[in-house]
Amino acid sequence: CSFCFWIIFFQKEKKWFCGGNMSIAITLKKVHKNFKIKREDDKSLFGSLRDSLYLKNCYEKIHALKSIDLEVKKGEILGVIGPNGAGKTTFLQIIAGIMRCTKGKVLTKGSILPIIELGSDINPELTGKENIFLSGVVMGLPRRFIKRKYKELVDFSGLKKFINVKTKNYSSGMRMRLAFSILLLSNPDIILIDEVLGVGDIRFQKKCFEKLKKWSNEKKTIVFVSQDMTSIKKFCDKAIFLNKGSIVGYGNSSMVVKKYLMM
Repeated sequence: CSFCFWIIFFQKEKKWFCGGNMSIAITLKKVHKNFKIKREDDKSLFGSLRDSLYLKNCYEKIHALKSIDLEVKKGEILGVIGPNGAGKTTFLQIIAGIMRCTKGKVLTKGSILPIIELGSDINPELTGKENIFLSGVVMGLPRRFIKRKYKELVDFSGLKKFINVKTKNYSSGMRMRLAFSILLLSNPDIILIDEVLGVGDIRFQKKCFEKLKKWSNEKKTIVFVSQDMTSIKKFCDKAIFLNKGSIVGYGNSSMVVKKYLMM
């Protein structure tokens, strides 16, 4: 549901490090995530009867993440790269608390903002302005605060001319720009981004990355999934290379990208 996004964001971290390194924002310890996928290879009457008698043979176990050990420092921008199906989105969802790991521990510090399905909470029957105020109210923010931030949001989005138009008449890029701009209302400690910064034109993308750098300078932690290797090398302090659910490369972002491109 569209409100789950904000519920996750305002859910303060449940687990704190006890006597640990206070500069670490995210820790994953031996994290595994498995899924069971129902087999559809035999749809005959005999196959259905066999599956009903031997249920354990009906499902195939998929290992989405395998023994992930990782620490991300406060204020660090971590890039996450890898081929399709490598486990990148699952990795973000585990950190965000959207899903639980099968085994292992995930420890985080502070509020989490998962930018995974950007624009999913935009109501197409409302104008851009109405969506800004609705989102702010859902986030639990005072109306006077939203009013104070309103001009900044509109200027950032570049949608001043269309802000009083229903968003169902926006292009997909315009909706994405509005959705990202609404995030400026928030003040998260950890930002998780999944392939959503290729929105709008080059000028708007530059604004988005400048905002990420500003968040990083404010000691906010960013985990950034992307297939844009130039952005990973330019903006990320470190990177991990995920393949078939395992970390096969970790360290300097340029070196990790080089390893990925050589696979």
